[in-house]
Amino acid sequence: MIRYALITHDFRVPCAAEEGLFCGRLGGLETLDTVMSLGQKGDKWSFLSAPPYTLWYDFLSGRPNRAVSAGLMTIETTNESGLVRLKEKGGYLSVSAQGAVDVVEGDPERFGDRSMFRLIPWEAFTKLWAVVRQTWSLGPDGEKATVDEWKSSFRSLKFGSLRVDFDQLCEAIMKQPAPHELLFMAERNVYRAALYRPGVLYVVFGDKVLQEFRTSLESLMNPGFYTGEILVATNLLSEQIKSVVPPSMRDQCRIITMSAFDYPDYISTRQTLFSSGVLDDYAPLLYMDGDIAVNSPIEPNLLRGALERMSSAQLENFNGDFRHSQSNGAVLYSKDPYNLGRTEAGFNTGVFLVPNVKAQRHLLDPAFLTNLIYTDMHGRGSIPFHEQSVMNYALRKIDAFDATLINSVTDVGGDPNSPIVKEYGSMAPERARGFVHFWCYGGANRSLPMGNYTRQIRHYRRRKGL
Repeated sequence: MIRYALITHDFRVPCAAEEGLFCGRLGGLETLDTVMSLGQKGDKWSFLSAPPYTLWYDFLSGRPNRAVSAGLMTIETTNESGLVRLKEKGGYLSVSAQGAVDVVEGDPERFGDRSMFRLIPWEAFTKLWAVVRQTWSLGPDGEKATVDEWKSSFRSLKFGSLRVDFDQLCEAIMKQPAPHELLFMAERNVYRAALYRPGVLYVVFGDKVLQEFRTSLESLMNPGFYTGEILVATNLLSEQIKSVVPPSMRDQCRIITMSAFDYPDYISTRQTLFSSGVLDDYAPLLYMDGDIAVNSPIEPNLLRGALERMSSAQLENFNGDFRHSQSNGAVLYSKDPYNLGRTEAGFNTGVFLVPNVKAQRHLLDPAFLTNLIYTDMHGRGSIPFHEQSVMNYALRKIDAFDATLINSVTDVGGDPNSPIVKEYGSMAPERARGFVHFWCYGGANRSLPMGNYTRQIRHYRRRKGL
């Protein structure tokens, strides 16, 4: 049976309630159980309860479960493509300002748009519902976009800063290459939007890194101003983790308990998590080492990250080609050399962004499997810079990496006299653009320079009114 959903003039959908039919906002519906679809009975039409059941709506009782229902309708087309009127024997269906669905007598033209509806196939409606309930990153610049239901209608939708024709958006939804991506036309131009549901991941194994973790979180709070979910994979007790999390961020934190017994466990956790499905809900997911300081509002970089096609990280240009760098996969490459046709610097996985974990998992799995197989053959301590080496070898070989985004917003931090910091770092607050990785610091406690730097950034932003 063909089913249609009805969209009202003010972008609502008829639903069943105890008091009869009312029109609800798509974004406010947790499920589609109460939504009434339109189904055919012979040459007539009637309202149906949501799939998978077929219960006909009864206009006399106002319920969808009467044994023998009454209220067959005919569909009348209008001068506008896709818009129809529904005629019941008592008159035409019309939507009141309060959202009630009434049967009105007389010429329906008197009621204008309120007596018209847009029919869309049920499958398209369910996808539209999903789009409305999500937040998106709108390309090319990473504008944060949602469907503004209050400014939408059955003719067009307000999507971020765009006005999108209803038919064109529905066509794009039905053709969307994946649930996390939209390609559509609006205002005579082509646009791409990617699902935006960010998460930030830390791995905290052992209590020696707790102070660094705390300082990094404090920078994520300010100047990062991050309000999304924070995931902490750890072998510590949840009480230990919570003791160092700033009170205002505790509700954001989700603890993932894991076991760790040796060096590969401590530094290879991400590969296990990426392949496990635990992180599939996040788009993008940003992993940060505990010695990362955030030095500017993080959301613009996350929105841009959602639009990326490949995972991203900072290049280690100072190490030369990754195939000859022990920290970037030289050991693995020596066992399986392959031709890239170009020189490629290795990347540092201290800041590692995955645009959409579920969509990218098939590209991340080879690194996880490489790790398992190689360590099984050669021993658990056989790979220097364990996970980073594996990621460099595997992602480069399958061409599943693009450094552009994270490399452009990440600096090296640490000893200002270090040649690497002088060449690749920038501690000047006016150049803050995303992240500083304090790995180039010889002291035992990196939280001290991290904290001092974060305070400098905050002071600079206050002075500049940022």
